This record gives sequence, C-alpha cells and structure tokens, in this order.
Amino acid sequence: MSASPGDILIDSEDQFIIGNKYKLVRKIGTGSFGEVYLGVNISNPSEQVAIKLESVSAPNQILQWECQVYLILQGSRAVPQFKGFKQDRERGYNVLVMELMGPSLAQLFELCSRRFSVKTVLMLADQMLELVSFLHCMNHIHRDIKPENFLMGRGSKSHKVYMVDFGLAKQYRDPRTLKHIPILSYKQKMVGTSRYVSINVHNGTEASRRDDLESLAYVFIYFLRGNLPWMNVTGATKKQKYDKIKEAKLSISVEKLCKGIPRGFGHFLSTCRDLKFDEIPDYDAMRNKFQKMFKRMGYQQDNVYDWMLLKELGDSQVLN
Repeated sequence: MSASPGDILIDSEDQFIIGNKYKLVRKIGTGSFGEVYLGVNISNPSEQVAIKLESVSAPNQILQWECQVYLILQGSRAVPQFKGFKQDRERGYNVLVMELMGPSLAQLFELCSRRFSVKTVLMLADQMLELVSFLHCMNHIHRDIKPENFLMGRGSKSHKVYMVDFGLAKQYRDPRTLKHIPILSYKQKMVGTSRYVSINVHNGTEASRRDDLESLAYVFIYFLRGNLPWMNVTGATKKQKYDKIKEAKLSISVEKLCKGIPRGFGHFLSTCRDLKFDEIPDYDAMRNKFQKMFKRMGYQQDNVYDWMLLKELGDSQVLN
C-alpha cells in the first residue's frame, strides 16, 4: 500500500532520535494534524515526553504555528511545558516536543460510560473556563474546543486540566493596540469540529471569543447528557452534514437541549450565544455562577473526579 502525502511512516522508532536528546518509544495518539508519540530523554529515561510529528509533505503545515502559540502561553499552567521544536529535513518531519500529560477528557468520558456527574462537570467547567479565558487574554482563540483537546495532568497534577492542540488557533486582536479583527462580510470556511462549533461559525462568520465559549457550552452539555441531538447526523456531502447539524442547533430550544440537567448550563449557553462579535465576555461572572451552583448543590472541592472512583484505570492512564 503506497503512502499518501502527509503520511508518517517510521521504520524503527528506537532509532528515531530527536536533537540527540529524545527517543521515540511508541505511538500514543493522533491529533487534528499529525501523530503523537511517547518519548523518553536518552540521558534521563525517567523523563517522559509527548512528541508530535508532522510530515513536511503534509498539505497544511501547522506544527510550527502551534509551536509559536505554545511559546506565547509558556509560563502559565494552561498548557503543557514546551520542550522544543525541530525541523528534521533529513527524515522529513516537523517535530514538537512537550511535557507528557495524562488522558484526555474524551478518553475519561468513555471510561466513565459516556456520562459525567454534575460535580465532575462543574469542577472541569471552572478550570476549562479559566484556560479559555487565559488564552483569550493572550490575544488568541482556539477554534477547536472539544473534549479531545483538554488533558489531565500526571502525578501531583492529575487533578489539573490542560489545553492542547493549537493548530487551528488564531490571533484575534493586535497584542499592542488590542484592536479586534474585523467581522468579514464574506462567508468563511467552517473551522473546527462540527459537533461543537457555534451557530455563527456554521453560518460562515469569522470566529471570535464568543465562539470558543459556545463550543465549551456544548462540551459541558455533552458531558452531562451523554450525547448531543446532532451527533449521528449524516449527509451525502460534508456540506449537507454540516447544514443538518446547524439546523439541529437552530431548531432545538435551549430548554429542550438542557432538559434533565441543571438550568445553569442552559443559561451559560444562552449567554454565549448572546455575545456580540467583538464583545469581551465576563469570564469571572461565568465562573462565579458555576462556583455558586457547586456550593448550592453541597459539593466539596476535593478534586475527586468520577474516573478516580473507578477501581481500575488500566491503560487509560497513558496519555494521548
């Protein structure tokens, strides 16, 4: 079977050495762009890292841009520690090395039989809102908010959430003047994951801060319901599928979508949808409402999530 442009073929992972420092061990996941490998420090094997590879023949080269976003966000607790970036022209790869994280929220959701408790979702929501708020404060939007792009830490940081996969991220305002990008009059190609993108993005409107937040609302509702009404929509073409998903998001009322879950999540979705294109979201107020709900429901901030109550995590402790 012949490889198509962009495919990553590694004959011997043991011989794949990066910068005379890190060695590939095994593949542990696939991101939106490229593949992710477990790596170890040759001189200090106890140091494990995540190594993201992108073929230099891939049609869309995004790993170098993702590296730039990680560098902008370094020094915060929002993202894994950046270890290095290398263009390996001899082997034909762009290589991004990062701190190894724990499992993604998508993996943990499956582990918990595709349903999280209200307590777990509220603890996650507080951290995820904080992460998105920080990213926006650093003048960027993510544009692909989904469970796969939030990872738990490891060891002493196993209760902390981290944001990853910035290949689709975009600077939405000038860092010096804080001038916001304009809302474009012509329709944009949909960017992101159709299950979670906002109605505005479906309509071809340029994404802004409000759209990351609307996507976050869909993620919270998905965690609580175990599904979203438009999950299994199909179409003869991608456009038909996306149009059907958009129609479902437009036709289902917030009340119906959020039936059986705390009303605060429906209020959050409505608040996000009501934001104007360049409006600054009140992140503190959003977090405060979830924190008040948490206290009102009598929960304790003990950092004990649903998956921690399971007897056996098995291989799911290994990160993608």
